[in-house]
Parts: sequence; C-alpha cells; structure tokens
Amino acid sequence: MRKLYQTEWHGIRFDSFAKMSSKPAGVDFYQRFYAAFFERYKDWSQLDRKWVREKLSVADFLVNSARIPRESRILSIGCGLGIIEKALIDKGYDNLEVTEISGVPLRWIAGQIPESRIHAGLFPACVPDGSFYGVALLSAIEYCFDKEELIDLLKAVKERLLPGGRCLLFSVSFDYHTHLFKGILRRIGASLSVPAGKIGLREPRQFWGYIRNRREFAEAMGAAGFCAIADGLVDPPHGHTYWIAGVHA
Repeated sequence: MRKLYQTEWHGIRFDSFAKMSSKPAGVDFYQRFYAAFFERYKDWSQLDRKWVREKLSVADFLVNSARIPRESRILSIGCGLGIIEKALIDKGYDNLEVTEISGVPLRWIAGQIPESRIHAGLFPACVPDGSFYGVALLSAIEYCFDKEELIDLLKAVKERLLPGGRCLLFSVSFDYHTHLFKGILRRIGASLSVPAGKIGLREPRQFWGYIRNRREFAEAMGAAGFCAIADGLVDPPHGHTYWIAGVHA
C-alpha cells in the first residue's frame, strides 16, 4: 500500500475549515466538509461532470456487466452523495438500502429511498439484525482502511450476504504504478492525473488513506473468505475505476 494525501475535494480546500493532519480524518472533519459542500452545491447537476460520469459508469457496469438482477436486495455501504444509487433507482432497482457514517452526506439521496432503508452509523452495527442481502456494494470507501481494517470490513460484509451473494468493491484509489493491465493502463495513464496533493507533493495536506494494487485487493478479498474472485476496470480505456468482486459460497 502507498499512502494517499488530499488537499481538497470538489473544489473545497480542507485547510479552509480544518487543520491538516497526518492522521485519518475523523467524523468532525467530514461534518465540517459537508457543511461547506452543501453551501456551495445544491444538487448533483452542479458537480464536476467527469466525476459524475465515473460514478454513472459504475451504475452501468452493475446493470450491464455484473448483471445485478433488479429484484436483488442490495446494500450500498458508504453511500456518500448517492449518485450510483440514484442511477440504480432510476433503472428500476427498488430493493436498495444504504449506509453512511452519518446522515449528513445523504441529503440528496434521502428523498429517493424510504427512511427504513437508510442506515446511519458504522457498518455493520447500523444495519438491523437479521438483514441479509444478495449484493453488497462498496464504492470508493476502501481507501480509508488499512490492511487489517479492510479485511475485517469485508468479513463483516460477507456475514451479511446470503449464500451465493456477491460483494462488489469499486476503487478510484487503485495503484496504477504496477505492471498489471499493462496494455490498458498505458493508454489511460495520462488520464489518471493523480493530484499532487494525493501523493504528498503539496502543503498543507491531509492524510486520506491508502492506494492499493491488484494483488493487495485480491489478498484482502481472499482473506475475508470470498471465492470466485474476479476483477478489472469499469470502463477501459476511458475511466480509471477499478472493480473487484467475490462470492459468498
């Protein structure tokens, strides 16, 4: 793993509301960020088009490549702003539930999902006992966790899946500095353009999490007990979102 640093997100500089730290951002940090975020943005249409397009490509992947049945009971862990989830709802996925560490970032998606299917708090504690799912989605949240924490998270996900259920993890923090996917990655390497703040070249900077390579993702999925592990890129050669999936046998 390599450490990931960030100085801003969606044009909101972190040093405008918090002191930069080499320690992981806490709940208070995110609360302050989203307070600034919702002052600037009023709906999804105002967000960076490239960022939105990457999210929508994940939704398309789930429908067309992963072929998630519309009747599946789906749990999206760490839903965030909910662009993927909104796209799935628009495509007829009505049996969708979401989790987020707090309800603050769910402001826009909350009106799209019944309150009983929104679970605020730490996963898995926030999910009602006895709830099991056919599909679990984790999109751009894994970077927050170190090796053991990610394995523990994936084990908790597996415990909430029905036999034969699938866990699909999507990462925008994939380590392209490997020799894997050579042909594809050469073509899209220029578009990756990791901001200098992410790799620690600018000050001030906030420790944001970890960048992983293909082997590290596969090892985490395997250590969590998933089988039939498969991976790839969501939208080569245009996008740079990595996916990995495993099955609960």
